[in-house]
Amino acid sequence: MKKLSIRPKSKTPIWLIEPPFEFEQPFAPEKTCVAYDIEVYKNYFCCVVIGPKNQPTVYTLDQNIQMCLELSRKNLVMIGFNNLNYDDFIMKYIFMETRHQMSRNLRTEFGDGDLHERLYNLSKAIITMSNDRPQWYWDLWRMEIPWGFSMDIFKVPKPVMGLKERACERHTNSIEETPISFDAPVKKEDIPGINKYCINDVGETIREWNAGIGHVHLRQKLQELYPTSNVITSHDAGICEEIITQEYLKATGLEKKYIKNNIARPGKKINISECLPPWMAFESPLLKKNALRLHSISGRFSTDEDRNALNHVIDFNKDQVLLDRSLFEDDEEGVPLNKTIKNWSEGDGFAVKIAAGGLHSLDYPAVIEPAENELLFEIDVASFYPGLIRAMGLKPDHLSEHFNDILNKITEMRLKAKAEKDKLAADGLKIVINSAFGKTGNKYSILFDERMQLQVTLGGQISLLMLLEQLIKKNIKVVSANTDGIVVLIPKSKKFMVDIIRKRWEKATGQVLEETQYKKYIRRDVNNYLVVKANGDTKEKGIFKVARPEKQIRKRRNKAEILSECLRAYFIDGIDPAEYVMGCSDLRKFIYSFHVGMNWSLFQKVMVEGKVVEKPILKASRWYTSNAMDKDKGGYKPFRDVGDIYKRGPMTVKQIAEYKRAHKTDTHPTNWIKDIRVENGTNAAIINTLPYEFPEDMDFVHYIIAVKKMIKEVEG
Repeated sequence: MKKLSIRPKSKTPIWLIEPPFEFEQPFAPEKTCVAYDIEVYKNYFCCVVIGPKNQPTVYTLDQNIQMCLELSRKNLVMIGFNNLNYDDFIMKYIFMETRHQMSRNLRTEFGDGDLHERLYNLSKAIITMSNDRPQWYWDLWRMEIPWGFSMDIFKVPKPVMGLKERACERHTNSIEETPISFDAPVKKEDIPGINKYCINDVGETIREWNAGIGHVHLRQKLQELYPTSNVITSHDAGICEEIITQEYLKATGLEKKYIKNNIARPGKKINISECLPPWMAFESPLLKKNALRLHSISGRFSTDEDRNALNHVIDFNKDQVLLDRSLFEDDEEGVPLNKTIKNWSEGDGFAVKIAAGGLHSLDYPAVIEPAENELLFEIDVASFYPGLIRAMGLKPDHLSEHFNDILNKITEMRLKAKAEKDKLAADGLKIVINSAFGKTGNKYSILFDERMQLQVTLGGQISLLMLLEQLIKKNIKVVSANTDGIVVLIPKSKKFMVDIIRKRWEKATGQVLEETQYKKYIRRDVNNYLVVKANGDTKEKGIFKVARPEKQIRKRRNKAEILSECLRAYFIDGIDPAEYVMGCSDLRKFIYSFHVGMNWSLFQKVMVEGKVVEKPILKASRWYTSNAMDKDKGGYKPFRDVGDIYKRGPMTVKQIAEYKRAHKTDTHPTNWIKDIRVENGTNAAIINTLPYEFPEDMDFVHYIIAVKKMIKEVEG
């Protein structure tokens, strides 16, 4: 075991050092980007705008005319967070009021009274609005914005995670919430705090903008390639929808409403025999019989009941197909309940689990390194789903062959861009190509087609099964399989056999296989693994995934960064977990964070004068695990500022039904509200504002035990 010297605590708290705050201006000089945010209370309104000089301007309703004049410039790009669905609508209403252009529907809905009150009611209506939009909404939606255009950084590249949740992920110095409830009347002394809160949110918006500036440049490039499409303000999937729609309308001369009217509604009956690839061919009686079983299945696969009919496990070791539905029932954490799958071990041999959405092997924990005379490598299908669409000539039923022509042309453009080293164009066109399949499952998309979606997923599964069958037939040891790739461990003398099988498979399916050599493969299961490639690069997923918040954000199940970093250090460099944890002086690595959505809240149970008290905390909160304890006759109790974190919210329909059935009652002691202790929320010390000093009560033992538990799950 390698030793890692204890790193001294940094004199300068690196978690408080932020990069120079600059507002990226990708549209200069013809456009000027400004970031803005709006807060609406019962009797107070403020709009904070920050421009290229990073100086905030705070507008209230007393300055609404000045605000409208200064923002009515066509060279302005207004950047917000979820502004396309909220802030822009509030601003449009104010512009309508200032210009005396209020529509009849808006006047009927919100009246002619105090503007503060009307904006407050409008704000509540927007936030609580259902999918059935009222007419006044469309009046606001149709109004042309007086500035150049709006960009919603929430959508770039994908609409995931709220602003506060992202701030936790990026380790922003301070996580702030509104100083008073939006429903409470604002007093004069509250105004500075509200303005400060709004300014902080605009600052966070600019940080998100700067972090995602590469995606903005990519959209600029696509806008150049497709000038008649509006992709500059779209998320990744929206880019695909916009470009393919506009190109299809141009090619056919049709109107969009005509195409929409011909899209089949969800729930049409589908015969699986129509979804299997034309090249499907198996040799083993087991897979032949399974193919016949699939041929006989039909249903409306928009329902879980019918989709579950496709679920099965192919056990290559025992030469059997498992159809027991309990194999696929998940608990709340998404873990299969049936021990047959959950406790799959090396002795059970190789098996794959197949469902409507994909295929993956039942992987047991392992650490695999090839011997001197062995090769460990992955063969995966290049651009799998788009390639299947082209190879099978698939298209949505309501579209003509122009769809295939458009997709082929975009693919050719991307290959040309790659050859010419035009990375922006290549990456942008890749988004269009890869998103096309996902759109076939979106009932609001022009590409929606449930049968085509199944044709692609089942085509992929069948194709990969064909490859697996041939490898296993030649006694090639398959280590893992997942969606579009297979990992094998073989003697070097068998490499030629794999190459022959690959070429035959590529010829049969029209797909291309790529090969990546591995030096080491560590896994807990199929979705939690760490790979060290032959060139030294790594690939990781799940518990091994190291956060890089300065580059990208992702939803993590409140896992501290130190845990995944420590796992990598242990399995790659052989560093002892205790040495690594004790040697880390960066507070950010020890932080857990959690966020709850609408109808849920977070609270902390703390000790106050010997009694357990519930203390509300922010809906997006962060903390570290503390060892500060207060000893009394009942044992060790947390201090006032340290306690366990819980989330509180409504029970699900399934949970309510189970409770009623078990207790034979239609009432509940807490009115169908439940409390759940948050994972890793025990003995938590809240630090929504990062401290200057590294906490003396940091519970290093907690983190060391957590890492060792994860290591044991892998090594056994």
